[in-house]
Amino acid sequence: GLADANEELDRVVAQLLKRRRDIKTLFLVGSCPSEVIKLDLSRAAQRLNVQYNPDVKVLNYSGSGIETTFTQGEDACLSALASEAQSETQNALDHLIVVGALADIVEDQFRRLFTEMGIQNVTFLPAKKANAPLIIGPKTKYLLAQPFLGDTARVLEDRGAQRITAP
Repeated sequence: GLADANEELDRVVAQLLKRRRDIKTLFLVGSCPSEVIKLDLSRAAQRLNVQYNPDVKVLNYSGSGIETTFTQGEDACLSALASEAQSETQNALDHLIVVGALADIVEDQFRRLFTEMGIQNVTFLPAKKANAPLIIGPKTKYLLAQPFLGDTARVLEDRGAQRITAP
């Protein structure tokens, strides 16, 4: 039953992390509701996160049904990352988060353009490195580089970030 499924998941995760020591973030993506697969991946992610954090962050999101389309899958993934971000202190510097998966060269071009405009404190979600810190709070501004990131935007705003809308 469920105990066997959890034990099997724990065994596979341990085996994977032992073989691939470069993994810093691991997503458990459910393809069916927990009632169907008889395994609560959200609780499993919490349990595994306690075991492997801070070396590896274990997160969960749903990839079932229509959500497996690229756009909703990216939104679910990024909102899971944003939910785990550090809280910004009141004295932290203003900063900008560019939200949405971008090719490395596009991210580099964005960074160069922001630097030319005098905007220095810029982070990207997702970051190039899984263990890069993500800090969100009242002095955070964000812009969406993709048009389909509504859930991620809600998480950012719930954490105090302010959206910069397109003209």
